[in-house]
Amino acid sequence: MFFPQHGVRYLALNDGVDTLNDNNDIAPFKNILNDMYAKDLSRKVKTAKRTRAAQGACMCHYHYPEQCGHTHYLRYDDLYQLVLRDVRQITGLLSGHMDELVKRLYEQQQEKSGNKRIQAQIDKLEARQEAITVIIGQLYEDFAAGRAAVQSFNSLLAKYQQEQEKLSVQIQSLRGSLAECQDPAAGCAMLREAAAAYLDVQELNENLLHDLIDRIYIGHRKKKRDKWEQDICIAYQFVGELPF
Repeated sequence: MFFPQHGVRYLALNDGVDTLNDNNDIAPFKNILNDMYAKDLSRKVKTAKRTRAAQGACMCHYHYPEQCGHTHYLRYDDLYQLVLRDVRQITGLLSGHMDELVKRLYEQQQEKSGNKRIQAQIDKLEARQEAITVIIGQLYEDFAAGRAAVQSFNSLLAKYQQEQEKLSVQIQSLRGSLAECQDPAAGCAMLREAAAAYLDVQELNENLLHDLIDRIYIGHRKKKRDKWEQDICIAYQFVGELPF
């Protein structure tokens, strides 16, 4: 073992390991089993999340529990027809009313906050990510040197890893918003080039969705008076959400 070979006494209270004793032959095997248990638990958690997402449950409440916890279910046929209708409208505008589309995108962009504010948020979150990476490295060093108990190490490590995951989601979202704040005319030109093969589309297919659509947001179902309402936002490649 590493520690006895370097004259360091190592104690693992939960596993009953003390390198001053000679009955620690099982310790390496326990380490392997603990590592396998952590990996198996991670796989089970990811599988559970994917299953809930496939059932229509909103997954963002794992990161923002105070903001969400609703289902975002929408029938396949309804979504299909909505996307098809929207794609036909946008391809029509791209082929015959490009100037109008660019103008509306400029107006939409002016209503949003500028790129500098978004970039400042990204820089702040990335700086925190780097700081957490340093903290986790120090945690491992303290644990290896015997300055941190197993329970404290596991608790702090899980806490910082969870924060890193949350930061990654926020940064990705902000980068998407930043990409949508680029020159609308250039974005429309690239989208029109991509849409050239789909000007008279009659049905959706995998290639069309991949070439034209970046992502689709399905909002909460809300009941107003006697009717259910649900917001659907389609973000297109190169330009993001269009103001229609």
